[in-house]
Amino acid sequence: SHTGNIPKALEYCQKGLSISRNMNYKKGIARFLSTLGYMCNEQGDTALALENFREGLSICYKLKDTSEAIIDLTNIGWIYSEDHNITKALEYFHKGMSLAEEKKDKNRIWIMYNCIGIMYQKNNDSSNAILNFQKALTILEELNETRYICGILDNIGDIYTQEGDIAKALEYHFKALKIAEELNNEFH
Repeated sequence: SHTGNIPKALEYCQKGLSISRNMNYKKGIARFLSTLGYMCNEQGDTALALENFREGLSICYKLKDTSEAIIDLTNIGWIYSEDHNITKALEYFHKGMSLAEEKKDKNRIWIMYNCIGIMYQKNNDSSNAILNFQKALTILEELNETRYICGILDNIGDIYTQEGDIAKALEYHFKALKIAEELNNEFH
């Protein structure tokens, strides 16, 4: 499990944060806050996680560091998503999405669509989930990112399984399997 040595990691992270604060190294502060936020969330302290992500985010905005800001926005959106707060989650996912679109960062854009898809899936909104997964797929096909395409096809297949549409479910799972087999053959 990846919670193996969180206390030690947390300790290093807090050291890094305090050194960055003492030196007023803003980029370092933002990075360490983001990592701390992630660790707090892993440990189930979502309130502290949100606090860290938000503080990091405001530094990123000041530094105009959009790449790091997008990550913080995604993480905040994810926390709200886990909490089934769709309105708040979408607010942050969309902020991240528009920054990613400004940067033409297609890798971040498909990740956003995937996050939104998963959020809808967890909240039993199949049509919106599929819509977002399809948007992620389109971008992944443009980028020729086959290894991620499998995961998305599987997500869509899972939704059809939940809905009892076995034919559609199998269609998507077979597509994923076929790609996975092709990928597997490439590596042998």
